[in-house]
Amino acid sequence: MLFRSAIQATDFQKGLGPDRFNGMALLQNEELLKKVAEELVLMLNFGTIPEYLKEARVVALSKVRGTSEVEADDIRFIAMRSHLSKVIEKAILAKLREDNSAILAVGSYQRGFKEGASTAENITFALNSLFGNGAIKKKNFCY
Repeated sequence: MLFRSAIQATDFQKGLGPDRFNGMALLQNEELLKKVAEELVLMLNFGTIPEYLKEARVVALSKVRGTSEVEADDIRFIAMRSHLSKVIEKAILAKLREDNSAILAVGSYQRGFKEGASTAENITFALNSLFGNGAIKKKNFCY
């Protein structure tokens, strides 16, 4: 049920990841949706997420509309991940919300590298939430 909701909540209009899997197929075939949801549950329960679902295709996008040539400062990069990894992310996030996890107390799960809210700080908070405060020290992370 969790993965069915995650599949239905995922925006498959975005570009395809390195596996080239189009998640729209899941919405068009109930049998496929059920089988994929079962496989994803097994992956998470056994901690066996395949490496290809952890990869992304990096694409450079222009910040300036309508031009074919831009300066380096006018380029931003995005990571095109597998539609299946997006479904897994949504399912994990829904489970964290369902359990009122303290991990979500830090705010948005997509905060990135911002002053006072870096990925390392979020990871530290998450690990300390799981293993007890003070278990992980910020200085253990490299930036």
